[in-house]
Amino acid sequence: MNALKQNLIHLVIIIAVVIVALWANPAPKDEVHGIFLPTTDVQYPAINASNVAVLSSLPAAYTKIGNIRTTLHFSDTSQEAFNKDCLISTKYARQLAGKAGANAIVFQNGWCSKSVGSVGPLDGVMVSPIAIRTVTA
Repeated sequence: MNALKQNLIHLVIIIAVVIVALWANPAPKDEVHGIFLPTTDVQYPAINASNVAVLSSLPAAYTKIGNIRTTLHFSDTSQEAFNKDCLISTKYARQLAGKAGANAIVFQNGWCSKSVGSVGPLDGVMVSPIAIRTVTA
């Protein structure tokens, strides 16, 4: 087999592999990802996310049950889009808290933050509240 024919076969194989790789690995969806990190061994019954309060300071009596971290990749740097992404991330944080039995989440160091710079693959909106159970007398 002459060298030209062999090079053309290699080129066709490389193109086919690239096409299959692009087809098999679609772009990721821009959805919220997060984790609940428990700080206690006590397990509480799940609570509906709509019943999880959002607080900006700790109440007088509470039990901390965990930390929450969420992130959402953004593709728009406008203030309106940032506010919308923060609301989406907070809703997801409430879902995580509710599953863990928290009846409130508290934002002690600000509500929402974002990475700075131009929009890139690692840019996102971050929410980091603590999950608590308020204690009623």
